[in-house]
Amino acid sequence: MHLVDPSITDNLLIVPFPYTEEHADFWLDLREQDTLPYTFFAIRRSDGFLIGSIGASVEESKHSCEFGYWLAAEYRGMSLTPVAIQVYCKYMFQQFHLIHRMHGYVFAHNDASARALLKAGFVKESGILRHYHKKGEQYIDAIVYSLLSTDEVPLVEIKAARGK
Repeated sequence: MHLVDPSITDNLLIVPFPYTEEHADFWLDLREQDTLPYTFFAIRRSDGFLIGSIGASVEESKHSCEFGYWLAAEYRGMSLTPVAIQVYCKYMFQQFHLIHRMHGYVFAHNDASARALLKAGFVKESGILRHYHKKGEQYIDAIVYSLLSTDEVPLVEIKAARGK
């Protein structure tokens, strides 16, 4: 299970570490009770093995949507995350016509996530939002990145796996 990797959970606001099967069951139960449309994509290898995810809660009356994502460590550096972000945002803009803006709050220390969003065509909107999030007892600075439905997105090509 990838969510036992602190390099993932340290950069996700609401995912605890260590992540247990009970946490997974609780999260799945919450999703079943959602009254708002919830969109969640699994990022999988060609054999179906889960290597990441991307998702958002959608408030249909709003024009803006916050989303989050993660990718297993061994699949990073191949441009999979920016491609997944682009595919996901295109889907969201097409399926939820009121949504005009997708945005993500990146922990200020998470340079890899910031690079993925920029590569996917997102724009850095702000300086640092000081102590914007609180995870456990720790305050975390954040930076906002956004993509509008009218923005041009760059072509991102997936790279070969490292070491091949």
